[in-house]
Amino acid sequence: MGTNRTGNRAVSRSSSETSGAVLSLADYLQRLKAVGLKVRVKRSALENEWILAEHSSGFKAQVRFYEEPSEFGIDEGRISKLWIADENDKPVVEYDRGWSIVPPRSGPAKELYDSLRALAREPGEGNK
Repeated sequence: MGTNRTGNRAVSRSSSETSGAVLSLADYLQRLKAVGLKVRVKRSALENEWILAEHSSGFKAQVRFYEEPSEFGIDEGRISKLWIADENDKPVVEYDRGWSIVPPRSGPAKELYDSLRALAREPGEGNK
């Protein structure tokens, strides 16, 4: 197992999964914009880049994205931290290397969560 540029160990993948395993931050942002999300990148004091996204419903998300899948990501994927809040800034989804608030089964938070997750995958990468 190698280490990605953020210092996290990348997850071992089969050869069919590793082709195209890197998804750049710029490409992920393009994908988010293409589905109508308002997005911007914020750099924290610790030099971490956070994606801030807003859904048409007023729901907001903050995402810590890695270019390669990580053992710390949701289902060993590229999103290692995720916060989604409703239009009143009440948290409705929280993941920080583990679930604090799991995604709802329906509604705008679920739609936003599904979009963020799906767009972080490369073609051929399945759900776990």
